Amino acid sequence: LATKPRRKFDDKTEIGLGWLTQTEGSETILWHNGGTGSFASFMGVNKAKQRAIVLMFNKSLSDEVTKAGFEYLLLE
Repeated sequence: LATKPRRKFDDKTEIGLGWLTQTEGSETILWHNGGTGSFASFMGVNKAKQRAIVLMFNKSLSDEVTKAGFEYLLLE
C-alpha cells in the first residue's frame, strides 16, 4: 500500500504513502529521498532491471544524491 500511487505529483511522477513512482522512458522507478541538517539520502528500485540502490551522504546534497541514484538505476 505504501508504494501504490495515489496522486499525480507531476507529468512523470505519482506519489503514494511517501514513495514516488516515476516513469523514465519505458522504465518505472520507485524512489524516495530526503535530508536533514547536513545529511542526504536516496533509495530507489528499478524492478525491470532487478536493480536497487541506497545512498547516504554526510553532506546536504539532496539533488545530487537523487541524480546519482537515478543514473545508476537507468544504466544500460
